[in-house]
Amino acid sequence: MGSVSFWIEFLCPICICEQVDSESSYGISWTNITNVDSRSHGELEWAKYVRGEIMYLFFADESGNPYCKPKVLADLISPNSSLQPWYFLGGISIHERLRPVIADYFLRMKEAFFPGWDPYSLETEIKGIKLHDYVYLVQTHQWLKNRPPTGPWSALKPTQVISLYQGIFDILKKARATVYVTAINQRTLYSYCKRRAKPYSQANYHALALLQQRACQFLEYETGRAEQGMFITDRHSNLQMDHQYDQFLSMRDQINATASWPVVFNAHLLEEPVSVDSHVVPLIQLADVVTYAVAKGVKKGTNHPWFREVEPHLARRYSTDDYMGVGLELVPRWTKLKPNGQAY
Repeated sequence: MGSVSFWIEFLCPICICEQVDSESSYGISWTNITNVDSRSHGELEWAKYVRGEIMYLFFADESGNPYCKPKVLADLISPNSSLQPWYFLGGISIHERLRPVIADYFLRMKEAFFPGWDPYSLETEIKGIKLHDYVYLVQTHQWLKNRPPTGPWSALKPTQVISLYQGIFDILKKARATVYVTAINQRTLYSYCKRRAKPYSQANYHALALLQQRACQFLEYETGRAEQGMFITDRHSNLQMDHQYDQFLSMRDQINATASWPVVFNAHLLEEPVSVDSHVVPLIQLADVVTYAVAKGVKKGTNHPWFREVEPHLARRYSTDDYMGVGLELVPRWTKLKPNGQAY
């Protein structure tokens, strides 16, 4: 796949934009982004005639823990289990031409809120769970008493915390990113497999298989030819392949064989996801926040304000404009969302 230094340079721009938009909060031009629709990508039509010019990047991150050990799975389905059953894997689809502008905007936003701090550092990394907790402290008037005692976040005023939260989701709106999320209720799925004596697929690889299938379907419809897509994941997530890669490929082929729209993975996706450190790749951090927001919607109800921020950006079925089974895949498939309360 190339050297590590190449991928760091490719995915983590230092200074990208030459044009400064006076209407931008952080000195970034959004001209190239706002003129591109996430479905038609009309201005990218020219690139279809140059092989290799169309590359869609799928930045993916997770929320929750996948369970695979027999003892843990037995505990998961026990009546008094305290284990959280949900596992979420979310991806943001960004065209390679748009990535530098989006990433640079994200970095400059962090520099504006955390002056004097390295925007690539662990201290300034934006995580969904952390941002949600801090916003909650502000909304319940507890920020000044319970905010972090040290580090870049400690200097933020309550209004700045809210502005940062709004700025993160504003990136989705300006970039018109397409979001894909797979949500697996491991308790329900394992119970079903156990009763039917069916093999149980580890949640993280099951979710990645479904996400890659959606990505290939998107690329087939979008480009009409065998152009490439690439998955970028957090190096410290549960998506490392290693010795289980063959098992993942076998499971992916089984899922694809029963799909109503089977795909040819190798015709569209680079063989293995690229693993990076999330604190140095802004769009992995954005994927983390987006995945956490959808997780809130599944567990707390679709009226949750964080879910409502992401809902317009979920990929939709072209014939019905519905995102269920496309932008949001629930496993098992009979699971239903609720406006208020956990999906069932």
